[in-house]
Amino acid sequence: ADRLMTREEAGYKLPISFLGTFRIENSGIHKNEMNLKTAAILPLVNGVRLLAVRYGVTEPSTLGRIGALVEKGALSPADGQRIADSFDSMMMLRIRENMKKVKQGKRPDSYVDPYSLRRRERVRLKEALSGLARLLDLINEQFNGFWLKQLA
Repeated sequence: ADRLMTREEAGYKLPISFLGTFRIENSGIHKNEMNLKTAAILPLVNGVRLLAVRYGVTEPSTLGRIGALVEKGALSPADGQRIADSFDSMMMLRIRENMKKVKQGKRPDSYVDPYSLRRRERVRLKEALSGLARLLDLINEQFNGFWLKQLA
């Protein structure tokens, strides 16, 4: 019973499968889309926040927290850079997609159709999600899976 819980057991599913396909809505007005904010950005922000609390980091911004966690040795420089890049990529994608929606007279939201993205953006999104996966694995190791329930 001392083994680590998987992300799935903890109740959170990454918005990308093991095989690299995106998890998208199956029905409704957002069919074939993913909510970038709730599926990826918030779990990353909350994961960084959780580590910040554990290591006594008081920086207010996500990127500032990541930098402070690297300084304290809580994250390796490579992991810190990867997680920061993931955050940047997801935030920029969300902004770009919302700007497109506004230009089309639609309401901005956090939904993205990953399969309608240009190939380069799709690859960048997959890389960003792999950075999120790395963060969640680090949290799982440190907190024995318990706290992943709090991220979803």
